[in-house]
Amino acid sequence: MKTLNLSLLLVVLFFAMSCKKNADVIDVQVGISVLTADGRNALAAPALYDASNISIYHIVNGQPQLYVTPAVNGGKPFDITGSPGYEKLKIYLHFDRSTPTTLTLIKFGNSKMDTISGEFRFVDSSVYLEKAWFNGVSKPKAFNIVR
Repeated sequence: MKTLNLSLLLVVLFFAMSCKKNADVIDVQVGISVLTADGRNALAAPALYDASNISIYHIVNGQPQLYVTPAVNGGKPFDITGSPGYEKLKIYLHFDRSTPTTLTLIKFGNSKMDTISGEFRFVDSSVYLEKAWFNGVSKPKAFNIVR
């Protein structure tokens, strides 16, 4: 019995010591459902907006920079996700460890420029979006807009 208990203890210790630290978390995206005035999904086929007419800019050092190479998304500024008819825009917000709040600009076709502000929390090498605002109005991490 002592041998079994000692063996079990050694196995548990081995697994505890071999476990890696949790992977870094980069949770910086917002999900936006883009609707028309009549309630139609503007990202669904035939889409009013797609990757060719949506532009994303980050404000870096006070200047807008076209968002073209985010580290968290393989070089795309955003994803259009969801099943057919329920597509939404997933935007990866800019974050900077030197300031907890950053600004991202988004332009849909010829419409006016909209703003998305994000407030972030940094824990070790992980980053979490804590609060988001769309055109100055507080929003959850997933929300609807009308275009």
